Amino acid sequence: MPRSLDPNNTFDVWLDSDSDKPVGGVRGVGGVCGGGGRPTFEAKVLTGREERRVLELADKIQNPESNIEAYETIFESVRAVFCGWRNMGGIDYDPAKFEDVLTVTEALELLGKARAGNQLGADDLGESALPSSPSTAALAGAATLPSQKPSPPSSSAPNVTASPEVRGGVPSVAGTESSD
Repeated sequence: MPRSLDPNNTFDVWLDSDSDKPVGGVRGVGGVCGGGGRPTFEAKVLTGREERRVLELADKIQNPESNIEAYETIFESVRAVFCGWRNMGGIDYDPAKFEDVLTVTEALELLGKARAGNQLGADDLGESALPSSPSTAALAGAATLPSQKPSPPSSSAPNVTASPEVRGGVPSVAGTESSD
């Protein structure tokens, strides 16, 4: 079965600022919150059509007509990519709440990690770096709003590490973990 058609085939993504927190917590239907663990977001394995839509949104983020349009498009992208969360301080998962729990910068960080995670497959095990691609660069470049001064592009690709166990054919990316 194609990875993207299995509704249980998701992978975990977390913010760099939460990397030092223990994994812990409870996973449940709809992202029921557990206590005491790393705040974690569940990313979907995207179909080609879903990924194309996310790339269209990334283009729109990079070339918005206004800051408000960029902001709205960033969170539209987050809602398209993520399907759950846990360990969010008792806040039950609701896609409408992303804007209440994330800053714009955090949303962009998570999108970049989800994009990298969706590019990985079983053949990527053992790779130490994700190859640069225009689509990954597009999300990385979307990290500034039009009114912000853009930072110079980074030449380094996100680190990719194989987890001890690959679940659903998706290896771990730095800041991501496969889930059952």
